[in-house]
Amino acid sequence: MERIGETRSRIYDFFHGSDECQEYFSDGAHSDEYARYYTSMYLLQDSTEGLQAHMEIGFNENPLLAYIEMWGVMQAIIIQQDSISTLHKIIIGSKIAPDGDTKWQEIRALRNQCAGHPGNQGQRFRSFFGRGSIAYTNLQYERRDSNTSEIEHPEINYIELIHEYAEEANAYLCAVEEEMLKRWPKLE
Repeated sequence: MERIGETRSRIYDFFHGSDECQEYFSDGAHSDEYARYYTSMYLLQDSTEGLQAHMEIGFNENPLLAYIEMWGVMQAIIIQQDSISTLHKIIIGSKIAPDGDTKWQEIRALRNQCAGHPGNQGQRFRSFFGRGSIAYTNLQYERRDSNTSEIEHPEINYIELIHEYAEEANAYLCAVEEEMLKRWPKLE
């Protein structure tokens, strides 16, 4: 997470230190890109710093508070991903397309699977997080297979998954930084 914050700061500093970059974004033809860039940068900063702060202290001992915190952590990661994706699209010109099974996709799929509408018909798996199994090192949820009626209780080392995801996320953000350095002169 720290590396994402560092890369974001370098992008921010470059943006404000390059006259050519400023000129590009201040052109009225790029006003929407400018607004999306700025919004994404602020959301990226807040989500990254919030995640770092929470990972330092961990989940509350009160299971009900931990439950709300867990969903906040998951949503902050989605906000972070969406912000990085938007920056990638603005600067590089393409959407992020993870290859194969990535932690980027895994962490998003976990949130979507457990936050989806498990009561809706037609879904194979119905999953939810219980309030008594929330920790960074051991996050457990219940998953019912509607085809077989089997119930499983997968356990995840959530902090490990987050760290692995953060490496992938930072690589996408570094690609944004590299493209900015190519498109506009580097800071002296």
